[in-house]
Amino acid sequence: MLKNPAQPRTRRSHFPAVMASAALLLGGPAALAGLTPDPVLPNKPVVFDALDFTVDVDGLKCEPNPEAEGAGGWMCGGVEVTHHGYPEIKDPDLFLRRMMRMTAVQQSINAPSAEEYLTDQEPVTDDTTSFRTDPAANLAGFSITGGPANPQEVYAVVLAGPSTQVAELSTHIWQAATGREIPAAALGGIGKFGDVSETSKEQS
Repeated sequence: MLKNPAQPRTRRSHFPAVMASAALLLGGPAALAGLTPDPVLPNKPVVFDALDFTVDVDGLKCEPNPEAEGAGGWMCGGVEVTHHGYPEIKDPDLFLRRMMRMTAVQQSINAPSAEEYLTDQEPVTDDTTSFRTDPAANLAGFSITGGPANPQEVYAVVLAGPSTQVAELSTHIWQAATGREIPAAALGGIGKFGDVSETSKEQS
């Protein structure tokens, strides 16, 4: 079948495409910023080094978290790790509970005062290291002192994230701080995290 030569040819307008290109050009970097993914920072060793003594979590490298409050922080998979170091701490456990409570409050968890927070549980302790968990907020925390040489220098390290990843990271940090394997009681506290309870409900 022959096409009708008298039928007018439809012209496609390029005006919308031209206007979109012009908007990008006129907007400059601000307009292009939304099209550019956030840069991924290279992984760096996890080291607590704000005080006179250093805790090097050997073999652990994570992405630095520039938004972390405190002396430094990392994103290790789905776990946010922050550490705070202070040189004159008389009560390392209270210091740790305050740092953990601050993280819980940032997650909109209704927490009691720092003096009462987590006092219903006993910490898991070693010579220089204490470990606590807040299952309601999926938090684990360490207080690490400088030992006889630096008894009042303390790191408070807070981990927030899924239980399985928090357990793995806690194992590395405990080993680095004490030179020993993490006690079963510490991992048992992580086993009470909310995401573990939800998984158990789904499987039942």
